[in-house]
Amino acid sequence: VLEEIGLEPIVPDGSYMMVVDFSKLILPKDSPYFSPDEPLDWKLCKELIGSHGLATIPLSPFYSPENRHLAGGMLRLCFCKTE
Repeated sequence: VLEEIGLEPIVPDGSYMMVVDFSKLILPKDSPYFSPDEPLDWKLCKELIGSHGLATIPLSPFYSPENRHLAGGMLRLCFCKTE
């Protein structure tokens, strides 16, 4: 399903978290959910929660300022369990 909507999953061996590459997606230039000066991963996170109610985690805050650009096209997804 992720690949069908343009997200390339990076499949872990085992985890409740998964990273997806969204660099092939084209985000809207204007949105009520983000401002133009925000990092790309934050824009997509805000767009997904605002438009679809899907919460994701930006990766750029986990990088040092000089390497933050490396995470610009990546998001973390969490697969929660009720057990």
